[in-house]
Amino acid sequence: MLSSEKVVGSVRDSIYCASAVWSLYQAYRRIDDDRGKSHELGQSAVKCMRGVLECWIRQAGRVEQFKGNQSPAYALHSKFQLETGDEVEGEEEYFHLQVSKTSNI
Repeated sequence: MLSSEKVVGSVRDSIYCASAVWSLYQAYRRIDDDRGKSHELGQSAVKCMRGVLECWIRQAGRVEQFKGNQSPAYALHSKFQLETGDEVEGEEEYFHLQVSKTSNI
């Protein structure tokens, strides 16, 4: 999902969008008469989730630090640059636990 600046992606919004597109994929799969819409929808949802995973894989070190010390200083970022996948906020100004981002979904 795009922010108003169209350069920042949010994990929560991306997961909601991927869930909606996956639901459409499931519906089209039943009625698709080989026009390929269902396949395109399914691949779009997969691509979105792969983007989220890629951004979080870059933060594997933070996960290991969080395991040892469950501090907000080691929380995962949830906003990323759409083109590069880098975190938007620096570590100094971003102390926010991301458990709520995916546990509510």
